Amino acid sequence: MTNEGRKFFKCAAAVSGLAVLAFIFSLSLRESETEEIARLNLDRTTSAQESTERQPILTRAPTSDFIDLPSKTLALKPGDTLIEALESTGVSYGEAFAASNSLQGVYNPRELKAGQKLSVSVWFDEDQPETQHLARLTFASQTDQIVIVEHKKAEQFEARVQGIEHNVRLVQSRGAISENLFNSASKVGVPISVLMEAHQVLGQVVDFQRDIAKGDKFVLGYEVYDDKYAGGTHAGNLVYVSLNASDSSHEFFRHETIEGFVTYFDETGRSNMSGLMKTPVSNGRLSSSYGKRTHPVLGYTKMHKGLDFAAMLGTPVFAAGDGTIVQRRRNGSFGKYIRIRHNDGFSTAYAHLNRYKDTLASGDHVRRGEVIGYVGETGLTTGPNLHFEVLKAGRQVNPAKVVAPPLAKLNGEALSQFHRDMAELKTALGIPVQTIGARSGPDVRVQSGDEG
Repeated sequence: MTNEGRKFFKCAAAVSGLAVLAFIFSLSLRESETEEIARLNLDRTTSAQESTERQPILTRAPTSDFIDLPSKTLALKPGDTLIEALESTGVSYGEAFAASNSLQGVYNPRELKAGQKLSVSVWFDEDQPETQHLARLTFASQTDQIVIVEHKKAEQFEARVQGIEHNVRLVQSRGAISENLFNSASKVGVPISVLMEAHQVLGQVVDFQRDIAKGDKFVLGYEVYDDKYAGGTHAGNLVYVSLNASDSSHEFFRHETIEGFVTYFDETGRSNMSGLMKTPVSNGRLSSSYGKRTHPVLGYTKMHKGLDFAAMLGTPVFAAGDGTIVQRRRNGSFGKYIRIRHNDGFSTAYAHLNRYKDTLASGDHVRRGEVIGYVGETGLTTGPNLHFEVLKAGRQVNPAKVVAPPLAKLNGEALSQFHRDMAELKTALGIPVQTIGARSGPDVRVQSGDEG
């Protein structure tokens, strides 16, 4: 073999050796890469498992921690549900629903009224500081007991009723009307629940749009309970209300008769409650009267067979009197509609509602002043309002001219006892009385917003 041939074979062998070494090295790299990828995958899996283990799990904190947690107090707004009120504090819908649902068999949350104070405590998960959870909810369901709802585990809550001891005092609030009774009384600190009751009492005898003027004077007397260790105070019953208008005066006292009947009587012993309320909506403004008018939507003259009260969307609507629900459905241009059958051939109708009271159904019996729905703008209307009708023997009549007799009149010894109780109450409230020798009552505090 020539020298050139030997050199060729040596070069070829060298190249082949290098190729083999390169191949072996590549295999080594691949094994190394495979091991690294496997290690990385294992790290990711371990990290994911650790992350999963670190996910916040709701666990029940000790009850003592709940008591020590700071709480905030809020008042239920007209039309609000308990769930909506809890959500407004930042609690999730799921927890708010679970807390409300835990009240079954303990208290019906639908019985909560506007102005009801709720004390709410929340806690934060350290891994999700932006999320808050409901720890404890308390509210006074009656004058002598509170309802307590506490978080147990996950989205589970437990509710119970606990008796409370408290002191009661009478508060007198007085003022002059600047725009309407509701707003003027609110400015001197009258609780919403007391205002709603005063509205129902005076609504039997007063047309809030036509009978009240700027400068008219009012006085409200009501109970305030000190809840002691439960914290805070809450309003009790309205016990006295007076309204001095330019051409009329009204004064009513809360009184329980010998038979156990509780209502409001004037100084002659006549019950304020006649057949029907004149204004079945809270803080509404009379926007259209009974009679012929140019229809605001249709544009032509048409008989308007009721009263329209403009009010904010969601404002509570009351049953104008005791009766039975005979219609609860949509009714053409009236939108969402309710009709109530009363005694003596009378019926009342309520139209353009936003929604009905949750538990209300056709055939239900309702009491005067009970919330049946909420102001809306369903049907043929230009904005939120209540269309209210009174029907006699099936025909619409002018609600402003309906006159019904009082439901009760005290006589004899019942009237004498009422006069004694009336004098005692006025003395306790610091209101001049003609009767001498009335006993002293609970402590009384006066809040005044009188502009005169």
